[in-house]
Amino acid sequence: MSAPITSHRSAPRFLVSWLCCGVMALVLSGCALMRPDLQPPQATLVAVELTEMGLRQQRFRLVIDLDNPNALALPVNALAYSVMLDGAPFADGRTEGGFRVPAGGRERVRLTVSTDLLRSLEQLQGLVMAGGREVSYELDGRVWLDMPMRPSLRFADSGNINLDF
Repeated sequence: MSAPITSHRSAPRFLVSWLCCGVMALVLSGCALMRPDLQPPQATLVAVELTEMGLRQQRFRLVIDLDNPNALALPVNALAYSVMLDGAPFADGRTEGGFRVPAGGRERVRLTVSTDLLRSLEQLQGLVMAGGREVSYELDGRVWLDMPMRPSLRFADSGNINLDF
């Protein structure tokens, strides 16, 4: 009887496949380590400016400072926001178009919002009467980053702001 034939080729293939799996595991874990956790930007509502007052529509400019606590810049490609003044909804929306918040720095964002006089007459009257004094605000929002495998980052702030209109 003859001895069974064994192949010496199966051992190197086995070794090569395990070596490839090991290299892939290292590469994937390295990619995960290279992706630092990002902290959300701190947002502050700096100003609410009345830019146009018409019979049917009013336009305001919201000025928001975004402070980046991270060691790398945040390339923002969209921003969603919601603002409440004196406890009542004032404006919300979403912007498209990119800007960068520098690492450890600040970016001032200016947003134009419109209100309808018929829907917001009582609130606008109260805000115009409050001109020259502080009112409370709540700011909520989210930024979408132009970075692979990055979720959006949520921000929120509340405080008081002086209305100068």
